Amino acid sequence: MKSSEQELSVVCWIKHVEDEVVQLQRPSNERNKIKKKEQKQKVALL
Repeated sequence: MKSSEQELSVVCWIKHVEDEVVQLQRPSNERNKIKKKEQKQKVALL
């Protein structure tokens, strides 16, 4: 793997982690709304 490719994958991974941190920092009620939406989508898939 070239160093530039490795850097790209690290940048992608950092972005992913930042997204997760942002999710965790959201107010819990907003998170619950999102969870409920996801559950509804899962139920719709079943």
